[in-house]
Amino acid sequence: MASAFKEAEKRYKRYKNVDTDLSSVLSCPEGEVFELPSHPGFKVLPKFLSQTEQLDLASVALQSMVEPPNRTNLTAFEGASASKFWPGNSLLAKLRWATIGYHYDWTNRVYEKENPTPFPPIVRDICERVATAAGTSDFRPEAAILNLYPPSATLGGHLDDVEESLLQPVLSISLGLDCIFLLGGETKEEAPVALRLRSGDCVVMGGRSRTCYHGVPRILEGTFSSSHPCNPEYEAIKRYLEGNRLNLNVRQVF
Repeated sequence: MASAFKEAEKRYKRYKNVDTDLSSVLSCPEGEVFELPSHPGFKVLPKFLSQTEQLDLASVALQSMVEPPNRTNLTAFEGASASKFWPGNSLLAKLRWATIGYHYDWTNRVYEKENPTPFPPIVRDICERVATAAGTSDFRPEAAILNLYPPSATLGGHLDDVEESLLQPVLSISLGLDCIFLLGGETKEEAPVALRLRSGDCVVMGGRSRTCYHGVPRILEGTFSSSHPCNPEYEAIKRYLEGNRLNLNVRQVF
């Protein structure tokens, strides 16, 4: 029998020619910090980033964070030559993640303490502001994963439990297409809460939620638009966000 978390993933999964009932998905009201009563410490800051900040951060993510010395899912196959993904390079469609700061050893499930790569100033600034707004101002951004989601992508239910200390929260920043985010319990037998996250939303996973299963079963197509006038160089960034979702997931490791 499938777990409660797996059943929720199937409920919101994208199926061809099937309309999904999203009536039970929570939408967080703008203008205030939203905290889930069932998960103390889980806070959503809706539309925390302005349209300008969203485009600025997406530009840095797609033109800097995916380049060496940072690592990506393609580093081992495509080498470490710079400027290979943007703009419009066919490799961009194959790119799924990049890491900055302390890099994660996926085989041994530990963070490497040697040769961390620097955080872009815009990422440090946003993390500081988010942490302060959520009441966790002593948070230190030390490692980050940039996830790139095409509309068909999903992220299965999992735990973020490899950091040396789990007392500090995980900070998550959404850009581009909306998604359905599931937040469950410490086992997959606990039915998850479904939330809708939009571009510019920032999430703080602290308290009880820090050790809970979570995942993304669905990206919602056609949900990003920006009326903000921008430099011509940002037009390609806007087009990318209209068809994809970016998520920057930031942790304190030590």
